[in-house]
Amino acid sequence: MSKKMKYFIFVALLTTLIPACISLSTHSKTFEVQARHPALHDGELFSVTLTQLKDANGAPHEYFTDVKSVSCGDDVCAIITVRIFWDALGGYLRYELPDGDLLTKHEHKPFTVEDHAQLHQILGDADSRLKNFVPDSLAANSNRGDKTDIDAVTNPTPLFYQESVVKGAIYTCYTLWHWVNGNLPEIVFSTTVESCTEEHLFSYLKSNEARFYKFACQQLAARNKFDELYTQAILEERERGGIEFTRGAIEYFESALKNGDTNLYCDAFLKIFEISDSAERILCLRSLMANTFDPPQNFYNKLAAFLPKLDAYFELHLLLNILVERAGDSDDILNYVVAVLKNENFLMARRAYWFLEERKLTEEQAQIVAEFEAKHGKSSLFR
Repeated sequence: MSKKMKYFIFVALLTTLIPACISLSTHSKTFEVQARHPALHDGELFSVTLTQLKDANGAPHEYFTDVKSVSCGDDVCAIITVRIFWDALGGYLRYELPDGDLLTKHEHKPFTVEDHAQLHQILGDADSRLKNFVPDSLAANSNRGDKTDIDAVTNPTPLFYQESVVKGAIYTCYTLWHWVNGNLPEIVFSTTVESCTEEHLFSYLKSNEARFYKFACQQLAARNKFDELYTQAILEERERGGIEFTRGAIEYFESALKNGDTNLYCDAFLKIFEISDSAERILCLRSLMANTFDPPQNFYNKLAAFLPKLDAYFELHLLLNILVERAGDSDDILNYVVAVLKNENFLMARRAYWFLEERKLTEEQAQIVAEFEAKHGKSSLFR
């Protein structure tokens, strides 16, 4: 990386955007790609150079391209080069400027530290109002021959956009935002997909970053990589993450199911379900409802064993519905549902009662249900 470039965003902020497991490297590769910018070449595709930076293991780590700070066609702009960085999946990271060059705003005032922080935030907002901004509405009538800032010769920023730009620098914000959020992130993502080996994907799994974990799960599934090395890593790393890790893992094992590996899906399902919170278990149950298959023997009995341990009404409701639709009334399943009658949450206990009142019960089970009816009264148990 060139020593002539410097950061304008705090390093502490930037490092939160980089997967923790990746070490920096100077290995790089350049690509000629077709970019699109609404203010350039009439919005048509044109060629730009994209540089890929790799980590010490050769995995795609970051990408950058050098662009002009302002798109200006009337020869009045003081234009500087801005280097824009994306992570390996096309997520915006930061921008850098050459030593000695400054971004400026109205009346040639240099950007302050706060302005740079605001611009960084603006560029990271893919849904910014700048997406629909039409710059012609700001153009001021200027015949000035001296080179200055385009933002210094524009009409006032409309109120609708004032919260979406650095004050006095709407053209700069507009130009850079469309570079950051145009078609280049998609190109970055596609390039990473084409560049990644299974070893690189394995390192992404262990990045402790949900976006990279999910990407690795998706790509390994797309390559039909369902051997134990990867499935164990996916399960182990999922435990360290949150709900997005669980979502990625479920999608991976759903792909195994669609590939015909019912046992792998069911084994992983039970392992994930056992050590998940309520929201994650609901994701699991929705996956089960969305997929039909012939499960291994005792799968539903093993799943029903979780019934007395569930924390929330909705997950209990979903699981009971699944058991009604797909499982027989085995003694084990009925005993697990009977145990829910002892739940301190009356709504959950009543939901179990509704399940049981439609089943053929043993004498012992029927006695427990009768005691539950007597305790709460028939009127409180109506549907």
